[in-house]
Formats: sequence, structure tokens, C-alpha cells
Amino acid sequence: MMIKNDIYLAFIAYLKTKKYLDSTPVALQKHRILPQHAGGTYKMDGNIVLCSFVDHRLAHYYRFLAYRQKGDLIAFQFMKRMTEEARIEMAKFAGKKSSDQNKAKGLFFF
Repeated sequence: MMIKNDIYLAFIAYLKTKKYLDSTPVALQKHRILPQHAGGTYKMDGNIVLCSFVDHRLAHYYRFLAYRQKGDLIAFQFMKRMTEEARIEMAKFAGKKSSDQNKAKGLFFF
């Protein structure tokens, strides 16, 4: 279900043009416009927008408001309980775990 004035797509359009200030460095995150629970991947052309942690959390909330999919509500609720620092640490851990798995499989340059 999609509402007539899609707040989510409007927010994504805004994020695509948003400029983050160089004087306030913020860790940008990849947000899948079509989320994984709806069949989206990071490899799909045009399916990624870079955004701050706060904007990333809002994107999930707005997508839930627009489409009423439970996966979006779960992502928003999970993220609203996290600090940006905790999110960065989680991403570092996930990256290391992925790197360790690739090394064990003999993938890439390991």
C-alpha cells in the first residue's frame, strides 16, 4: 500500500540532495531505498542513498508510515534505541566479521 503523497519518497529525494557540513563530520551510512525485507540489495543500481544515522532512522520511520511494512517499523524501533556511537561500533564489528569470513573462504586478496 502506498499513500498518495509518499513522505518516504519525498524524504529520499531530499537525502539525495542533502549536503552534510564539512565542519561537522558525520559518519554517513548506506540506506537501501528498497529494503532487504522487500527484496532490495546494496547491488541494485540506484538503491543506495548516503545519510547520517539520524536521517537513516527517519527514513525507516517514513517508509513505515508510507507502506505499513512491519520490517520498516522493526528497523526504526531498533535504531531509535541506539546511539550513533553504538551504531558505528556495530558496523565495525559486522565489517570485521565479514572480513574474517571472506578470509576463511579464501576470497578477495587474503
